[in-house]
Parts: sequence; C-alpha cells; structure tokens
Amino acid sequence: MIRVPMKRGFLVLIPLIGLAGCAPSGGTGVDTGRFQGDAKAVAQTLDDFSAAGRKKDGQRACAELLSHRRVDALDKAAGCRKAMEDQFGDADVFKLDVKSIQVSGDRASARVLSDFDGHQRASTILLVREDRRWRLDSVGR
Repeated sequence: MIRVPMKRGFLVLIPLIGLAGCAPSGGTGVDTGRFQGDAKAVAQTLDDFSAAGRKKDGQRACAELLSHRRVDALDKAAGCRKAMEDQFGDADVFKLDVKSIQVSGDRASARVLSDFDGHQRASTILLVREDRRWRLDSVGR
C-alpha cells in the first residue's frame, strides 16, 4: 500500500469542510434572526460559509470566510481555493442548527448540530475576528 502524506493544515480543516453545504431543511441557511450583536455577525458568517458550500465557491470561502491562518495552511498544502472546491464537491451535509454562540473579544465559538444522512453530530466551531469580520478557524467536538 502506498500512503500519500497529507499536510496537517488540511486535516485540521476537514471537519469544518464537513459542515459546508449544510442548511436547515428548505435550503434557507442558518437562522441568524435569533441572535443579536456580535453573535448575529458570527451566525451570518456560518450562513455565508454554508452558502459558499452550496455554490461550491472556494474563492469566497478562502477570501472572506476562513481565517488567514487556515488559508495559509491550505495554500501550503494544495491551494486553498482548489482544496475548498474539491471538498465542497464532496460535502453531503444537509442541515446545520446553531444551538449557541459565545463571543469573547475577537474570538467566538458556535455550538452546532449538523445532520449527515440522518445522524446528528454536535461540534464547536471556533471563529476569529480578522479585518473587522468573523472568520472560521477550526472545528472540535
């Protein structure tokens, strides 16, 4: 068996990409209306990432929605735009429900439930504020 090494920056992003292309039933995106202030801006970023996934728009994801740290890691591995477009093409998640958002200064975390083939998975998405906008940085359980 031949193994091809994969760069760590890409591996860290794979769970985040798994959320791409997700939206509540009806394809309307994340419900941003129940949040206020910075939490609403975080919810909007999650909605924008979901929309980029549905449109397979790797350029927008890299230019506007991912943290600079994450984009740099993907650029070193294979190129951010191509990596995102490839992963968006494989995304099969259909629902994303934002349960809560916590903001502390220039960092935020969003607790979400994603639905993949009828199986729900809870995740925490970490975001950072860069260039006056919220950007996705990583995903944990």
